Amino acid sequence: MIEPLGDYKSDYEFWIELGVKMGYGTDFWNGSISECMDYQLKPLELTMEKLREKPTGIAFSSKAIQFEKYSDNIGRLSTRGSLRRVPTPEQGGNFQYYV
Repeated sequence: MIEPLGDYKSDYEFWIELGVKMGYGTDFWNGSISECMDYQLKPLELTMEKLREKPTGIAFSSKAIQFEKYSDNIGRLSTRGSLRRVPTPEQGGNFQYYV
């Protein structure tokens, strides 16, 4: 492992500090990395403080995600013509995706 050559910042800290220095402080949580993280965790009803209380992590149950395997609109818009219907496993297909 290579030792850092000096002070360094995380990517988040770099971009937040740059945004503040460019005059967009209110859009960048006024430079507060903890407020930034809390904002990102808000949909999960979490804060950084709550996460730090659980060093092994927190498990969430997730909803089933539905997605469309193929769209006729996308197929018409494709300039390469490589998008095509994909057979489902029930149809005996090998379940590969082509993009």
